[in-house]
Amino acid sequence: MEPRFNSSFIPKAPLANESSDLPKKKRSKGGNMIPLVSGVVFIIALAATGGLLMYEQVMVSSITSKVEQLEDIQARIDPELITELERYASRIEGAQALLNAHLAPSFLQELLEGVTLADGMRFGSLEYVRHSSDSLGLVLEGQGVDLESLVLQSDALNDLFLTQELFISDITLEKSEVTGETVEVAFNARTSLVPDAMRFQDLLPEVTERTQVEQPADASATSPGPNTSEQEEGGEEDLNDTQVQETNTSTGATVEESTEPL
Repeated sequence: MEPRFNSSFIPKAPLANESSDLPKKKRSKGGNMIPLVSGVVFIIALAATGGLLMYEQVMVSSITSKVEQLEDIQARIDPELITELERYASRIEGAQALLNAHLAPSFLQELLEGVTLADGMRFGSLEYVRHSSDSLGLVLEGQGVDLESLVLQSDALNDLFLTQELFISDITLEKSEVTGETVEVAFNARTSLVPDAMRFQDLLPEVTERTQVEQPADASATSPGPNTSEQEEGGEEDLNDTQVQETNTSTGATVEESTEPL
């Protein structure tokens, strides 16, 4: 006899207790925030786009207004006046370029007068050599009383701000036949010059100031004094007892000559 199976699937006890033991699925709180954040970003993007469009319109309007103002100003200006001003501007630029490139070699004379030793030193010749715009030279022939004066004069020339690479050559000693002592030293000096230190544009303010200072002194020197006739009479009596000093303006040396009474 076959065994009999119970085919009833009716639960004998309620399933409430069994279902309460199963883990419950938790709902994510972030799922509700994504649409909100997306909406905020979309609104910000729309606002930024609208702001850019408004800024573009403002800039276009401003540029259009400026162009209209410029065209109005150009219409008021005389074309002949513009042409004349352009011609003057080109002349000024050309003059400025010439002034920047112009050198003042005559300034060397004044400098040499200031550095030449007063005791027994003199220069017989001065040669200004210009090889190119960036290469200038100076050649001097001078005479001194002894070698010590030559050394001092060499130091003075080296201290000038526009000289460089000073060379002393062709030194000749002239001795006395009686005492055998050196009475004269002849030499040649050769040096290179700094072009930037001789530009006329840089020296122009100094020359202008010096001229303004010397004008009142010259005026007072040329004005006649009340005792001019008396000074002339006294000068004629003492003419034989004076010493004449001649200054060589090209070298800065001083030569003294005395005249015996007649």
